[in-house]
Amino acid sequence: MIAEIKKSSKRSGDITISGSKSISNRLLIIQHLSDNHFEINNLSTSRDTIVLHSLLNNKGGVFYAEDGGTTSRFLLPLLCLMDGEQKLTASDQLSKRPIEPLVNALAELGAIIEYQENKGELPLLVKSSELRGGKISVRGDVSSQFISALMLIAPYLRGGLNIELETDLVSSSYVTLTSDLMIKFGAEVSWKENRIIIHEGSYKSPSAEYIVEGDWSSASFFIALGAVLENCKLRLIGLDPGSSQGDRKIVDILNSKWISVDHSGSTLDLKNIDTTLGSEELIDLKSTPDLFPPLAACYALNNTNVTFSGLTHLVYKESDRFGSMKTELKKVACEIRREDDKIVLETKNDDLNRDIAFNAHQDHRIAMACALFAVKYRSVRIHDAEVVKKSNGDFWTQLGSIGFDVRLLPD
Repeated sequence: MIAEIKKSSKRSGDITISGSKSISNRLLIIQHLSDNHFEINNLSTSRDTIVLHSLLNNKGGVFYAEDGGTTSRFLLPLLCLMDGEQKLTASDQLSKRPIEPLVNALAELGAIIEYQENKGELPLLVKSSELRGGKISVRGDVSSQFISALMLIAPYLRGGLNIELETDLVSSSYVTLTSDLMIKFGAEVSWKENRIIIHEGSYKSPSAEYIVEGDWSSASFFIALGAVLENCKLRLIGLDPGSSQGDRKIVDILNSKWISVDHSGSTLDLKNIDTTLGSEELIDLKSTPDLFPPLAACYALNNTNVTFSGLTHLVYKESDRFGSMKTELKKVACEIRREDDKIVLETKNDDLNRDIAFNAHQDHRIAMACALFAVKYRSVRIHDAEVVKKSNGDFWTQLGSIGFDVRLLPD
């Protein structure tokens, strides 16, 4: 599918942000293991969450995770707790993403897992075993999802789990989110420096229902939009200002620079205050790497050079996000390059009175970031536009609701 987007005539509107995908997926695992039943309201409408929810009702056999990284990585430890043989499969795209550190960690705990095709890749065959607790060492520089996946089942392992991080932890905000949710549901979790300790126990819901707060990752693209659309006024509904979601950091980065923000209750009102050239900055995204696409687009559109640090692991995302953004931003006269462990973005003046065609590289965040360029260019076309369903299937409708002319065309 191709999304064709033309400039906005309207510069204001209200957008209700759906439930957080990160929180929803963690809650589904907690709900599945919990000693008492509770309802989850405002569950994420993302494809990843829908697939995980469905697979958790699967009684055994084959579990097809589609292209959901969180889905496959959160499921694998659960399958190790089941009787019989289970097969975990995925799309070709996801099968190439790393899984070996998680497989190795589970094997240390007694799991029997066999690679069905290529070592280090899905599909996997999980055989019945007695998973035990204890001490394990895990790399923290590939994916924080490995750490969260192990943490979520840890209360149900005999003796609990003591996780030692062998390397610096990337995307640490997601591990913080996991820890906070586990503690809310009665788990004993302590985290000091490179060691995370979870005691044996169980999950118990403090109430009969849990309402999922809005998704700051989805909201980040509209916050970035507010920073580049002159005279823009947006109201984002459903966001918790005290959230553990790391991507709320985008407000701290852009507030008072290109936007002003008023957060009252769960409503965030933002107003564009300036779209003039800013001064060059250094932004550390080690704990929040998913902000790289919206921020790269934002700084490019505001013709401001920027250096990002802490992003050495972008190659492990849905696409190689460094390579993908480098390819796409070159089309709008921007250069992205690596300098040691940093990513440098340099902008140049460009002819805005032209049409731009972008490729999403099968990556939902690349697609949404490229859509922002419709603010200043005559029109934007994005191939693989359907990939936004992975995290926010309402994205194109939401963009249209605030005045953009969005047409979805067959590819």
